[in-house]
Amino acid sequence: MRNLIWCRQLVVAATAVLSAGIAMAAEAPARFNCDRACLGKLADRYFQALAAHNPGTLPLAPNVKYTETGIVKPIGQGLWKTAEGLPRFRLNLYDPETGGIGIHAVLKERGVETMLSLRLKVENNQITEVESLLIAGDSRIVGHQPEDLGQPSRLWTRTIPVVERNSRFELLAAADAYFRGFESNGTKEYIPAPLLPEADRRENGILYTNTSIGASKLSTARSGFDAGNFKGMQVRDRRYPVVDSETGAVMSLVRFGDPMGKLSKASLPFDKNGKPQEGPDVMVGASFVSEIFCVSQGRIAEIHAFWIPAEGNIATPWPTGNVPVRDW
Repeated sequence: MRNLIWCRQLVVAATAVLSAGIAMAAEAPARFNCDRACLGKLADRYFQALAAHNPGTLPLAPNVKYTETGIVKPIGQGLWKTAEGLPRFRLNLYDPETGGIGIHAVLKERGVETMLSLRLKVENNQITEVESLLIAGDSRIVGHQPEDLGQPSRLWTRTIPVVERNSRFELLAAADAYFRGFESNGTKEYIPAPLLPEADRRENGILYTNTSIGASKLSTARSGFDAGNFKGMQVRDRRYPVVDSETGAVMSLVRFGDPMGKLSKASLPFDKNGKPQEGPDVMVGASFVSEIFCVSQGRIAEIHAFWIPAEGNIATPWPTGNVPVRDW
């Protein structure tokens, strides 16, 4: 009799757990019920509202969080007061599975072209998170050439046939392996990043691979890793919040260096003619980095990066650590 009662209790408990699991599974997709077309329309609306300096036209969650280059601000401040018109350049990622939007754009603010990395989180058809990174066209603490950004290459606008797509896990693995190559290059433990031989890398509009700057010839994206040029690089606070399976792209948001570490003098790359540029007498901290990887059959085919050093010690204002493939 006692065993029969125990068995009945076990069945009731198991049924309760199963029911809870089914309810959670039903609730989770409901949070992310904005498909690719829906996310694209919200992204368009965001830029229209930004140009009009009016965030009130957007479906914002009551507790929406907004950051601008690492600083938490009320939405409606910062770029919302200085933006001018719609972007002339956009590289778009849409992630219906987790309600993510990732965009690299070029727009005008204060009369100068500015590069913008934008991340939106959409839940229950409301924008709950807005993360922006700005590289102003008149910045003197980082190299930039927004004028070199025209239309994104075909790799960013393709639609990969379903049977040829990498899984979400494979796309995340390729992106994370890139930073593993950064951290291990120049050591006995070096593990090469999964880069295609012809892979190009742009940083703040500047093409750094398979080209030349002045008399300097720049080779492949992998050659710098193999030569140990980035030995000692610290990659902190890795996040991969937007994975676009349709185009095979991943947005990564990381910090280069210790956000609370020692400051250093700002330095600038060579100019277009290969001449050295003297950096300003400004002390900067760990850089904010937004890198988007285009992945083909598990290997990185193109890299598009926006980055800028922090003006001082600024902690990453978003949760970091091991980010799950889904947050439900």
